[in-house]
Amino acid sequence: MKKMSLPEGLKYWTADEVSMCLDYCEFLGEAAGDRLHNRLSQFQYDAKNPTPVGGDGTDGTVETPEERMELDNDDKASYWWGRLTVEEQTALIKATASAMAGRHQFHTEETQIPYGLFEVYYNSKPSETVVNETQADPFLENTPEIGWYWWECDDALKIADSDRRGRGPFATSQLAHEDADKWSPRYDY
Repeated sequence: MKKMSLPEGLKYWTADEVSMCLDYCEFLGEAAGDRLHNRLSQFQYDAKNPTPVGGDGTDGTVETPEERMELDNDDKASYWWGRLTVEEQTALIKATASAMAGRHQFHTEETQIPYGLFEVYYNSKPSETVVNETQADPFLENTPEIGWYWWECDDALKIADSDRRGRGPFATSQLAHEDADKWSPRYDY
């Protein structure tokens, strides 16, 4: 079987982020998923130039997310992608596509009670109008870059008039989701 191409949205992910954040077992099964988890952990362990951890800028940490986006860190997917089997690559492609894509609710800061709706989506065609299964608005502005975006929707899942262009691009669906919903309980650390 022919090896699969690395998805654009996965290129900034480290082996441990893939291992912890993507539900690839859904597409591989438990035993093969455990083997992939172990392989990803080993890739992370073997990295000689791993992505720095977020922090205050001391002790090898970095202060901004942009500083974690360097592609020359050898724990990034581009370094280990070719060492995966086609089955593992296919499972990760499917898991990446389903990770945070879709519709979600915002959360309030004080109570984390859900309210309103937003949608996370991937634009793979720069400078073309984005149209997906939940809306088809011919008045949308062009989305200039490839990447993950989010936009606010109303209850009918149509894009809100005040937000006719998605916010982004982000390297991953997780980053787009976190930008949209900073107060989600999933980001309590």
